Amino acid sequence: MSGRVALRDRCFCIPRGKCAILSAVFSKRKGTFRMKLADLKGKTVGVCVSGGLDSKTICCVLQDAGVNVKAFSANVGQPDEKDINDIKKKMAPTGVDTTIVDVTADMAEICFETLKCQAMYDGGYWNSTGIARAVTVRALLPEMKKAGCTVLVHGATGRGNDQMRFERYTNVLDPEFGVYSPWRDADLLKKFPGRTQMVEFLAERGITAFVGTKKKYSTDANLAGLSHEAEDLESMETSMRIVKPTMGVWPDQAPDEIEKVTLKFEKGRCVAVNGKEMAPYDVMLEMNKVGGRNGIGMKHALENRIIGTKSRGVYEAPGMEVLSWGLKYIYEGIMDRRSTLLFQQLSKLVSDQIYDGRWFDPATRADAVAPADPRGARGHPGVGRQGDGGGDARPLQGQHLLREPDGPRGDDLQRSRQLDGGLQRPEPAQLAGLCGDPERRGEDARQGGPDRREVRRSHDDAGDGRWFRMNLSAVFFV
Repeated sequence: MSGRVALRDRCFCIPRGKCAILSAVFSKRKGTFRMKLADLKGKTVGVCVSGGLDSKTICCVLQDAGVNVKAFSANVGQPDEKDINDIKKKMAPTGVDTTIVDVTADMAEICFETLKCQAMYDGGYWNSTGIARAVTVRALLPEMKKAGCTVLVHGATGRGNDQMRFERYTNVLDPEFGVYSPWRDADLLKKFPGRTQMVEFLAERGITAFVGTKKKYSTDANLAGLSHEAEDLESMETSMRIVKPTMGVWPDQAPDEIEKVTLKFEKGRCVAVNGKEMAPYDVMLEMNKVGGRNGIGMKHALENRIIGTKSRGVYEAPGMEVLSWGLKYIYEGIMDRRSTLLFQQLSKLVSDQIYDGRWFDPATRADAVAPADPRGARGHPGVGRQGDGGGDARPLQGQHLLREPDGPRGDDLQRSRQLDGGLQRPEPAQLAGLCGDPERRGEDARQGGPDRREVRRSHDDAGDGRWFRMNLSAVFFV
């Protein structure tokens, strides 16, 4: 026997025994995507708020509908928020208590993870909003549960990416937790077609609010960077220069002098800036300052949204950009050509996963790669940059580099290729750095070199096609 499940006017035959499981899944999805205001009466919900007009309106609407409302916000290190506690003051007139959760340390960690993967989306966008949503939902859900909430409410519109991210992360992290999206509720959209109606609604409750002047664009900010989009930026005839940078300046407004910075990386993570050891959060703050004042990290792109539309965005991520230069410089020193190709392919996959709201998916976690064993991504690159045009790569010092000081180069390298029929054999330094047990490699280095038999064996493997497999297994770790 089999069951039949209707999905968007299509029927699928489901083998017996699996009907109950699929029924539960579709039931949950129905609760997530079709939840109405009336369904929340008598429940306790946690509303993600920013203190703005939308947040106040949503909280008041829910209270009027007999819903017990709790407000929550995350401190993600947003540089455009001078005092995060101002959100509590802004929400106070609604009569809703607001809990602010500090996730700045978590934001710094996910910034470092994103950097290790070099996970940039369309146009070099550093996925700043995408990673912030993963951190925010993961941190707020436990706090909401402590307060007795059973439903997460968010104010994302039905036209963007965040609606998908909030729902996906909630479903993945706590499948029993409901999700309500007010701006996908047809009744609320009809009641509040614009900001004017929201202001009038709040005024009836004695809450002062203003429509305000029309913004040229909207902004989302966190420790990783800022995303500017919508409004005037939607027109391709509008210059990206209408955006006033928050974290720095445009490249042509940067100082003429080149500022030199030395970064120390261990296990693919920046642990010191200019010789001073720092925690990840402090590294991000410092590099945001350095990159910002030098006009670094301003990007412009027509990105492909999750829902299939195009969105024009202007992005700021000065710290991420500078740190990525240093790490990329090390990667170039320890990965060969094929390893680099694989890394780039997996990097693109991770970037797409982050953008789509799939940071916690098995595919993302499995492909969050970094070159070599962790000790391989170690070095002291120096960068001297001014603006985004060109730059000055400073000396690189590190371990497990494929480029040996006394290795063949120039005319010598060309002659060796001619002698080998145009093919360059793997160099002993390359084999020693990438083959064998990581602990053995460290011991070999201390004793002055690898076991010659191991090098000879690896060299022979290269001749019959097994080198590529050994290379990849050594260069990437999960």
